Amino acid sequence: MKILFTILTSLVLVGANVAQGSNSLKDSSCPVHQDQYPASVSLPDYTDGFMEVTNGTIYYRLFENEKERPLLILAPGLPSSIYYSQLIKQLSSFGYNILSFDYAGKMNSKLKSKSNLNTMMVQISDLLLQLDLKRFTIWHIVGTSMGGVIAAQLALEHSTHVGKLVLLSPVGLKHPWTFTERMAKIPILSKILAPFILKKQVKKNIEKALICPQNYTELIREQDQYLATWTSRWNYLNIISNFAMKDETAVYRKLEHQGLDILVTSGEKRLDKLHNHIEQLKNILPSATYVEIPSTSHIPFIENLEFTTNLMLDFLEEEDPLHEKY
Repeated sequence: MKILFTILTSLVLVGANVAQGSNSLKDSSCPVHQDQYPASVSLPDYTDGFMEVTNGTIYYRLFENEKERPLLILAPGLPSSIYYSQLIKQLSSFGYNILSFDYAGKMNSKLKSKSNLNTMMVQISDLLLQLDLKRFTIWHIVGTSMGGVIAAQLALEHSTHVGKLVLLSPVGLKHPWTFTERMAKIPILSKILAPFILKKQVKKNIEKALICPQNYTELIREQDQYLATWTSRWNYLNIISNFAMKDETAVYRKLEHQGLDILVTSGEKRLDKLHNHIEQLKNILPSATYVEIPSTSHIPFIENLEFTTNLMLDFLEEEDPLHEKY
């Protein structure tokens, strides 16, 4: 019991230091010019809601345009999928049908089981089936950060529908986790500590993933809104510790033999603190197209929307990936 108390005390102190560190980061000068994250985005008509799936619910938004145009499926990273709004507005204007969603347990939705890749894929497949998305002949899959693994697995499981795959700053490979992060993988500790330190830890992780966190206070506020209750924080840590922190290298390896057009983006190497995942991926998927997006770190469509949108459109609309243009 004494050992457990010592560990708990250490973790609370680490959480306090994390919060203090994030404040100093927030005061730092911005090395690039970036627009602020908007408080709201005017979007075209869409349907949304909480869909009942196996062992939980998923929040989704579906933007339907021209039936003959492809469906873009957007798998998010750590923040809620609301952060896709500006990107959705841009891509929707080109006639794409778009699905964005949050994993069961996020956006204050229900999660009744341990969250891992297998359970998440069952839940997402339930969503796709109930929305009857096979009526769209071609799917392009887009995954951001930890959503890269989800996007890759979707491409493997639905290969007959998938046209192209876009991985925006994907993670899910080998990573040197911090002491606090490793402790989060211990079920009893994560259950006890999640309500107390998770909001600060998520804030710190989001700020760490951005070059100019002082421009993204609305994103942090938005995230806090969905971590308001103890249950939402337990669910969130369930997703992070049982899925996002796992090494899913094997999933990416399977893609190399699918003959699929794949675009992989990263932030500038000098700015992207998770660039080591991209270096690993270059060895795993040498046939993919790799583009370093200027003035970005880890969330390119927030930090450099215009470049990211144009890059994606060029890749999705052309017959062959553009290796030389960027």
